[in-house]
Amino acid sequence: MEIPVYREGRPAGVLRLWRDGERTGAEMDCDMDPSGLFRGFLQCGRGEVPLGVLEPKNGRLALRRRLLTAELDRLGQPVAGEMRLSFPFQKAPPWQKVSRGEPFFRNAALQRELERTEGALECRERGCRCLAIPFRAGGAFPLAALFCFARVERIDGGAYAVFRFDSQGRPLMPEGQPDETTSPPAAY
Repeated sequence: MEIPVYREGRPAGVLRLWRDGERTGAEMDCDMDPSGLFRGFLQCGRGEVPLGVLEPKNGRLALRRRLLTAELDRLGQPVAGEMRLSFPFQKAPPWQKVSRGEPFFRNAALQRELERTEGALECRERGCRCLAIPFRAGGAFPLAALFCFARVERIDGGAYAVFRFDSQGRPLMPEGQPDETTSPPAAY
């Protein structure tokens, strides 16, 4: 059986259900929406069933679950799927490719390393200048001299080591981590 999935009343994907003995399989496939974390629900004639968190998969949001058929039958005929925003992500800053004309660092060695890096991004956020460098697990860590100031984040689906700098060019500790220094490090 295949039924539509809605988000805020608009079509957002499809929910496939199939019986397998005492279990019913449920597979939800929805349009990608990077604005937050979404949960899937199965709407039935006499209630709903939470299916769990939709996960990114091949440019879509998806989940797959097995439910007890007897419990599902008590709720009546499946009617539709629903995709609900569970946790909104903060609006992402507008990342741009690092400008090759203007040096990012005062430190010549760090600037040379940055210039050899492909795919570096920068933005301004809350009075800080941010630098994002593609990160590959198992590879050399980008800007190793600034390792303790990095936070690995996802930007447009890719992993990046993100560094934040104050208005004087000093690196800042990642948010949510204690800063145990009594004075900020020198500008880079």
